[in-house]
Amino acid sequence: MNAETVADQTLAMILGLMRKVVAQDLAVKAGRWDRVGEFAPTELYQKTVGLIGAGIIGKAVTRRLLGFGARVLYFDAMVDKVEGAERSGSLDELLARSDIVSLHAPLLPDTRDLINADRLALMPKGSYLINTSRGGLVHQPSLFAALRSGHLAGAALDVFEVEPPGSEVLADVPNLITSAHIGGISNESIARMTRSATTSVLSVLNGDIPDTVINPEALRARFAGA
Repeated sequence: MNAETVADQTLAMILGLMRKVVAQDLAVKAGRWDRVGEFAPTELYQKTVGLIGAGIIGKAVTRRLLGFGARVLYFDAMVDKVEGAERSGSLDELLARSDIVSLHAPLLPDTRDLINADRLALMPKGSYLINTSRGGLVHQPSLFAALRSGHLAGAALDVFEVEPPGSEVLADVPNLITSAHIGGISNESIARMTRSATTSVLSVLNGDIPDTVINPEALRARFAGA
């Protein structure tokens, strides 16, 4: 219901970082006119973007990136092929080759702190990290240390280990843009989710299995054994 919305948020955060949208906005409003040096933007064109996870959302992000002329790598053990993208042999390889890394994976026991200090060190100096997936995938203190040291050029987070994170957690973290876990929220996605939930309830009340059930066979088997 919200895959396209999350993909939009991902691209917005990538472009926001690379085009320095927030920094430029604050500077102009403060009366400055900074156009070069540290305020000069970076192009997305021909950059290599590594996607960790290539499910429905990852594929939607890929479609958008290809329109910008970016090169797309992905790492996903469950996905053999993504149109227009190259499959990476390992997560470490993807991190080492990517100018931008974007997370689109579930939070599971073996993916918690997937991006830690060691893996951040594999990323090229001056690269970017985007997380519109789950906050627990990234070890936040290590990420913030990489930003403070200048190893990463920037990061964008829509999700956090603890939500809301609190202003003190984000204090003095440079080149970080954030949003309040809104990646999956839009006027359109809210309408789709509302219609889907209502339709599902009506289907159950009518004695039917909703179309949104992922494993209807298991549900039918449970009903048959009741």
